[in-house]
Amino acid sequence: MQTSEFGKSKGLWKTLTDGSWGNAFDGLGISLLLTSNPAIQYTVFDQLKQNLLEKGKAKSNKDSSPVVLSAFMAFVLGAVSKSAATVITYPAIRY
Repeated sequence: MQTSEFGKSKGLWKTLTDGSWGNAFDGLGISLLLTSNPAIQYTVFDQLKQNLLEKGKAKSNKDSSPVVLSAFMAFVLGAVSKSAATVITYPAIRY
């Protein structure tokens, strides 16, 4: 609709009048399914981060300084978690 000669509102009106309500909402289901991609990404990132920080805390239990995630490790965890989310939702992306 964005590239139609009618513009957004006229394109929607044409879709509703010439087509069916199903045509107007075509692709909504898959779009809602793809919202799971960021949820998977953030869940994987948090789980990996939690495991990494717990291992770091167990190794350095002698001192009471907090264990923090380095910028490089945050980047690596982000890349791994985004890759995992993309692999899981790839069939829906290609649909």
